[in-house]
Amino acid sequence: NSAEAHYLLAVVARRAGRMDEFPGPLRRAAELGWSEGDVMRQQWLAAAQQGSVEDVRRQLLQIVESGCSDEEAEEVYEAFTKGYLRTYRLPDAWLSVSYWLEWRPDAVQARIMRARIYEQQGKREEGMDDYRAVLRVFPNHREARVRLAQSLVVRERNDEALAEFQVCLAMAPEDPDALLGAAQCLRRMGDTAESRRYLEAAILV
Repeated sequence: NSAEAHYLLAVVARRAGRMDEFPGPLRRAAELGWSEGDVMRQQWLAAAQQGSVEDVRRQLLQIVESGCSDEEAEEVYEAFTKGYLRTYRLPDAWLSVSYWLEWRPDAVQARIMRARIYEQQGKREEGMDDYRAVLRVFPNHREARVRLAQSLVVRERNDEALAEFQVCLAMAPEDPDALLGAAQCLRRMGDTAESRRYLEAAILV
């Protein structure tokens, strides 16, 4: 019966992209008396994140311009960027994430999202620079390291990619992306027996 717990569950579901799990907790938070303004903001953020940016752009920009908290402003930048990426509006996504990084140069999620835009533009090296920038500050950041390793695989730098996947596996031995990535690297490097071992481990996860 905690309004805060239901609200935070809704926020986590939205930011993780699990939109089917988002409405229920948010509705329950509202029923338990959580702030109407917060509930409405989350609904606008969800709409933007799913690609309907123009429908809620004015409302969300008003929140930023009204002097909201840094956390709330980051949510807006994140939702805009995700929405633009979802609808393949790369120039708009680039502009959104550029404003975000101009304001907060060390924003981890912004760096990762900019790296994804670089990848879609075929600029793998620039994307890898962003992943490395995240890892210099947060060496245990799983997504940044996996994505860096996957980019190295695309560039056929298999020994470097394998080293990155193995760092991931040292932190989480059952990480399926790292297991499959390591198997791919080893196969390309000619070690089929070791590649099979990693592949079999991934199947069991």
